[in-house]
Amino acid sequence: MSIFFETERLFVRFPTLEDNTIIHTLETDANVMRYIGDGSLSFPERTLAKLKKDIAHFSKHHFGTGLVYEKASHSFVGQAGLTYLEYNEAQPNIELDYLLLKVFWGKGFATELAKGSLDWGFKNLPVNKLIAVVDPRNLKSQEVVKKAGLKFIEDIWCYNKTVKLFEIQR
Repeated sequence: MSIFFETERLFVRFPTLEDNTIIHTLETDANVMRYIGDGSLSFPERTLAKLKKDIAHFSKHHFGTGLVYEKASHSFVGQAGLTYLEYNEAQPNIELDYLLLKVFWGKGFATELAKGSLDWGFKNLPVNKLIAVVDPRNLKSQEVVKKAGLKFIEDIWCYNKTVKLFEIQR
C-alpha cells in the first residue's frame, strides 16, 4: 500500500483497480453524491472509468484523488486529494476534492483532509495557488473550504453547472 499523504487521524493512499467496489459504494450513496456533478448516482462502468482516470492522473502527475482511511480503525472513509480542474491539464488550476461516506460526516475529517491536501500541494507542487469548486447549495462544503483557508472568488461555470470558486494563495 502506497501512502499519498497522512493527517493526524487519516491516511490517503494511491488508488488501484481493486478499489472499484469500495469506490462504487461511495458513488452510489444519494447523500454523498447529492452535490457532485448532476447529483446522479454512479453505475459500475462509470465508477471504473473514473477510477482509471484517477489512476492515470496519479501515474502522470504524481498527485490525484486517493482513498481515505481512518488510522485507528482502518475503515474506508472516502476519497480526497488534488487534481487538475475537470482533469484538464491544459489549464493551470489544481483543485481540492474530497468525498466522504455519510457515517464520517460531522467528525472534522473533511476539514482535516482539505488542510492536509493543501499542505501537501504547496510543499510538493510548483504552484502559488490551489482552488476548490463547490456547488452553491452545499453550505457544509463551503464551510469546510473556508475553514481550510480558501477564500470565495466568484461563481463560475464548471462541471456543466454554476459553482462557487474558492482559492488559497501560497
